[in-house]
Amino acid sequence: MLFLAIILIEIMLGTPFDTFRKSHIQQHGPSTLGSFFSDYETAITLLGRLETKGGPNYKRAVERCIRNKPEPPPMPNMNGDEFKRLVYGHVVAPLEDDLKQYTLPKLL
Repeated sequence: MLFLAIILIEIMLGTPFDTFRKSHIQQHGPSTLGSFFSDYETAITLLGRLETKGGPNYKRAVERCIRNKPEPPPMPNMNGDEFKRLVYGHVVAPLEDDLKQYTLPKLL
């Protein structure tokens, strides 16, 4: 899910994630837990930029991808219908709502 968040960040900010990754490493030093955690930290720091660029649901959808917390009971099987339903409901549907706001013709 982190990689989906990274793609959504790149799309909205119009900049490759590597640019932000390098900047984050320069400011905070390399992650001692590996590049995954460095990417996670970089993505968290970029959430604030999405508030001003995206629609009302965009930041929330990206945040849900980054902070993908399992719901009790344990996380559903990633290949199962329950996981797909969760991703659609928490990420895809809110992004579709934003898209509809910007693409539907305004009626006078």
